[in-house]
Amino acid sequence: MRVSQNLDGEIYKALDAGANALICPMINSANDCKQFVRAAKYPPEGHRSFGPHRAILGWPGSRGDFVRAANASVETYAMLETRGAIDELDSILSI
Repeated sequence: MRVSQNLDGEIYKALDAGANALICPMINSANDCKQFVRAAKYPPEGHRSFGPHRAILGWPGSRGDFVRAANASVETYAMLETRGAIDELDSILSI
């Protein structure tokens, strides 16, 4: 699913709606990319708010198992659209 901008609320909403892969436009720096990826992951890898209590009811493992599986299953794709982003490519790819 493509979010319209790099805002935590949009990212959370897309993931809560069931998206397993996100693409985010206008990633221009490593900091932009880090913010995007961290919004898509639960702690400790990110800062996505935790609220899937109902989903965990049917989960065969622990809460930690759920978080690790959820973090591993979400794919994030940064959309680089400016010359500045290309100039920062190596640092963006390090994220």
